[in-house]
Amino acid sequence: MIVALNGYLDRALNYPFVENFSDHMDLGWIQGRNILGYLKEHPQLGYQGYPDGTFRPNADMSVKEYYKLMLVSLGYREDKDFSWNGGDDMPDVMEMTSSVGLVWLEEGEPFTMEKLCVATLEALGSNRKDSESTLADFLVERGAIDSVLAEAFGLLSDTDDPDPVEPDPLKPELTVSAYQNDEVAMVNGETVLVLEISEGSFKKWSVGTIC
Repeated sequence: MIVALNGYLDRALNYPFVENFSDHMDLGWIQGRNILGYLKEHPQLGYQGYPDGTFRPNADMSVKEYYKLMLVSLGYREDKDFSWNGGDDMPDVMEMTSSVGLVWLEEGEPFTMEKLCVATLEALGSNRKDSESTLADFLVERGAIDSVLAEAFGLLSDTDDPDPVEPDPLKPELTVSAYQNDEVAMVNGETVLVLEISEGSFKKWSVGTIC
């Protein structure tokens, strides 16, 4: 997810890494190992791993860990703009996320796929550091995400109320339903992400599955 949010997914999938986390072979997905190598050799993306040199790819992620990665995607730097636990007049991860408007999740609550969707959408619609442009603006410029989808979800800095859109036949794995009854549904595989919208602003997220 983090390489996709920085526009580097295609490069990372086939990255010819030299260094990697010591436990990268624990990941069965071969291209996933390439992504780990990319993250290892590009620590500025926020994945520094654990002090013992591992990545622990099969371990559960916490809300705090994922929010930290969203901060990095927005251009904030650990130990410069924030630190993991705070101190020395520097906010911790959760204080920093709150200050930039990432407020939907709370530290310590279970981090599920639903929560991942929520945190990602929050970040995509948030302004990047020292910018009036959102993360979605940045990724649309890079060609990393579809501008029609980003506009439909109100993630672009100049987006007004979402307009009805038809599913894109060229992107069957990710489509957007018509804007009806204050809801927009995003379909990705078997997961449906429904956004309830009130006066052009997100009111509620909910996630279901296709029956």
